[in-house]
Amino acid sequence: MRTTRRSRKLDPLANLLSVRSVCGELQKRCPDIVPKTDKQLFSFLTAMKYIHLHPKSEKPPRRPPNWQREALIEASTHLKAILEEKFNKKVSISGFAGVYLRILLFPSDVLKVLEEGKITLQEALALARLTPNNLSVSHQKAFAIRKEVIDSHIKVKASQNTLRSRVKEILGETNVISADVLIANIEMVDKMLELDPNDKRHLFYEELKNLFFAIRSFPLELVDDEFLADFNAAFDELVRVINSAQRRYRQKQKTSPSLPFHV
Repeated sequence: MRTTRRSRKLDPLANLLSVRSVCGELQKRCPDIVPKTDKQLFSFLTAMKYIHLHPKSEKPPRRPPNWQREALIEASTHLKAILEEKFNKKVSISGFAGVYLRILLFPSDVLKVLEEGKITLQEALALARLTPNNLSVSHQKAFAIRKEVIDSHIKVKASQNTLRSRVKEILGETNVISADVLIANIEMVDKMLELDPNDKRHLFYEELKNLFFAIRSFPLELVDDEFLADFNAAFDELVRVINSAQRRYRQKQKTSPSLPFHV
């Protein structure tokens, strides 16, 4: 049975104008603290999110070191007030900085259908992953791929899960973590340690094993907006690292056709 989209209320913050309005008000209240360019603003608010999540830590995990802690704390106080005034406490600092702020980086075609209400924010986040960098194609080709996915998704009124699966398939992320995969990883670790105990590459397979067990035992109740904001950011970074490594490998294959591939 085909899963179809459920009707959803239009998110008043899921558009570029609203996000810029919040950022503009924050810049107005903290003119000497909050940066003006989108790239710097994104970095600043991402750092602010981690300060907000780790208020008692002098060095919260993964916090970008580019911004002074005092400045981040001061700006976070103003951002919290702005969000409460505009959205009646329905949007947190973590939700804005971890999810809505990413609208600033959306491709124009994805932003257009989002603001027209044809897709949800979560669907837009999935589509925004179809970038030239992630696809290893030109900007024109990436645009054509997104257009085909968007048009098909809207035409058949598919579900959010269906769209996410389609994006993962296009990006080559459809491999399922199974018991066989876990066993293979464990065997790979044992083999590598036996051959060379100092070979640090076994850590990659160790982490895959840890991720497998973490997913199996993760309570559904913990999957809230704050968790999703952190998870999406971390997952995008992980995908970026993997795709970058794959591109380097493919480039190396082109220059050295005889290079063997070991699984």
